[in-house]
Amino acid sequence: MGQMRNWVEANMLKVNDEKTEVMLFTPKHRVLKRVSVKVGVFDIRSVPNVRNLCALFDQHMIMDNQVHAVCTSTCYHLRNNQQHICSFIR
Repeated sequence: MGQMRNWVEANMLKVNDEKTEVMLFTPKHRVLKRVSVKVGVFDIRSVPNVRNLCALFDQHMIMDNQVHAVCTSTCYHLRNNQQHICSFIR
């Protein structure tokens, strides 16, 4: 973490310690307990899912959450724009 923090500062970026998360990738059959990493005065917690560049990743790299989120968003937008779509079809 120290090297990462040095790189971030050298590139004039900032790490939000309160929002920083860690995820451990494991095989599907292996279940891990929650892990906490202490960096400075902050405890960084491990999480089962993270969002990075608008994609959801889980600890087993299955992507079920990503597929569900995309399908939910698509259905919402289709229902929301139903009248506009129907006017083009007629």
